[in-house]
Amino acid sequence: SDYVVISPGVFHMGSTTDELDHEDDEDPQHTVKISRPFWLKKHQLTQGEWESVFGADNNPAYASDCELSCPMEHINWFESVVWLNALSDAEGLPPCFTLMGCDEEIPGNDMNCVEARVETKDGNPLSCLGYRFPTEAEWEYAYRAGTYTTHHNGDFTRLECSPLDLIPHEIGWFCGNSKDTPHPVGTKSSNQWGLHDMAGNVYEWCSDWYDDEYYSTRPELDVDPTGPADVSPR
Repeated sequence: SDYVVISPGVFHMGSTTDELDHEDDEDPQHTVKISRPFWLKKHQLTQGEWESVFGADNNPAYASDCELSCPMEHINWFESVVWLNALSDAEGLPPCFTLMGCDEEIPGNDMNCVEARVETKDGNPLSCLGYRFPTEAEWEYAYRAGTYTTHHNGDFTRLECSPLDLIPHEIGWFCGNSKDTPHPVGTKSSNQWGLHDMAGNVYEWCSDWYDDEYYSTRPELDVDPTGPADVSPR
């Protein structure tokens, strides 16, 4: 299967001040409970998977000479929503998102929409039955896979690109080993739950909006957080 079942659990979300790559908008570290299981794709969406739905003419990836097993990149959040809805349709699932006010019908040219609404019977966006983004909390919980270090295989030993830090080198493509280009998915070691490339290669979208003071407002135990209100980019 291309997906991994992530079981419920509790973890410490955020960054501690003694981490080499600590950023103030990722503290204080706080306890988060993920109360329901969810499926997560074990590797990043590939260019081949994108082209199988939208065609090669609608592939905006910059690394066009990369293999079709390379991750999809340079698709914005709304274009990613269209992909998720298309995947839901293809598998007979109700799409999670209702797109409104889009300037294009087919993604691939920096599509922009006014809104992407998720409507469920209980009002909880996590209850939708089709494909969706993970929340920031779900993503970090899945990435950590029960570990407490910066990466699921250990802590940074340095932040410079060279000499090579073997911790991120084992699990991801980054400035120290990538030669500034994406690489085929799944070629680095997975975490303990079988997920690849969550560190490095290309950026990934979550569902949450971003607020640099959001962590400071969280309760001592945060259950299934879905992020701040509409305050700034995702």
